[in-house]
Amino acid sequence: MDKLIKPIKALHGEIAVPEGEWNALCAMALIVAASSYARSDLTIQGVSLDSKGRRMLQVFGWMDAKIEVEKHRAEPGSEPTGTLKVRGAEIRPTKIAGEIATMFLHETPLWIAAGAFSSGEMVVREVAALREGELDRIDALVEALRRMGIRVGEMPDGVVVEGGRRPQGAEVDAKGDGPLAMSLALLAFRAEGETAVRNADGLDRIWPGFVEAVEDLAARTRHEMPA
Repeated sequence: MDKLIKPIKALHGEIAVPEGEWNALCAMALIVAASSYARSDLTIQGVSLDSKGRRMLQVFGWMDAKIEVEKHRAEPGSEPTGTLKVRGAEIRPTKIAGEIATMFLHETPLWIAAGAFSSGEMVVREVAALREGELDRIDALVEALRRMGIRVGEMPDGVVVEGGRRPQGAEVDAKGDGPLAMSLALLAFRAEGETAVRNADGLDRIWPGFVEAVEDLAARTRHEMPA
């Protein structure tokens, strides 16, 4: 499955993230996307506030993301959920390593996308496990970022990505990997020109219709926000 993605200008309105194992990754994607546009005002519903969700919000706090959290009471024995209100912000880079790198190993491409939108250099280390198996996810992501004009340095266990440069539309390959495809979609939404994301099949295993949902939000934003 290939996706042709056009740039958008802001995100405004309400959207719910899927439940399950990819809840944090989906919430991260929307936080990164909304934060990268100065005029965004996005409400994200259904975000798990388990230990991983709380840690995610802590890291975004280090990055100066503008997030307000409304906590919802959970049933006995279950984790609470929350509604997040995210506004556009100048994201400050931070270092992802150690416990954070381990907890968010599969979400690493989202941290790297956030680094590309940040105001400086973002370092992501201790994620060498992403090189294991049939796909070297670090190498695949570095190749795609460079195709989009993002400056990124590759290390054996991670990357250093330089923010402050708008991505350029290009043809990139997600290699069938869901988190990689989602990070490339975020860059494509912010890019100058259209981006063709090849082999984006993995998106459907995480959030079927993710690209279309964001495009729908962006279309409604154009009609609802004052000029």
